[in-house]
Amino acid sequence: MSSTTEEIPNILTDGYYVDEGDTAVIDILTKNTAGTLTDPSTLVVKVQPVGGAVTTYTYGTSAQLTKTATGTYVLKHPVTSGDDLHVRTITTGDAGAEPGFIPVRPSNITE
Repeated sequence: MSSTTEEIPNILTDGYYVDEGDTAVIDILTKNTAGTLTDPSTLVVKVQPVGGAVTTYTYGTSAQLTKTATGTYVLKHPVTSGDDLHVRTITTGDAGAEPGFIPVRPSNITE
């Protein structure tokens, strides 16, 4: 497992880590400058395992990224490697979201 930066929060919805091979369920909260939940004009979420390729999800296009309430979205990302995941949210309009990471517990099975 890779190390992560302490300043970036663990944003996993359920539990402290996710197992390799499972699906990470991530709450994305978008807030305006006053700190109130609000919907952005556009929402893109990028997920990248440490040292791996970036997967991009766009709200309204990607089935894995859904809205549950104003300013509240859920991303379901399949975890295909044992590397920790970094998450970046890109918004337009008067809304933003914090970056985060998800600790991943690698599988002990190699075959």
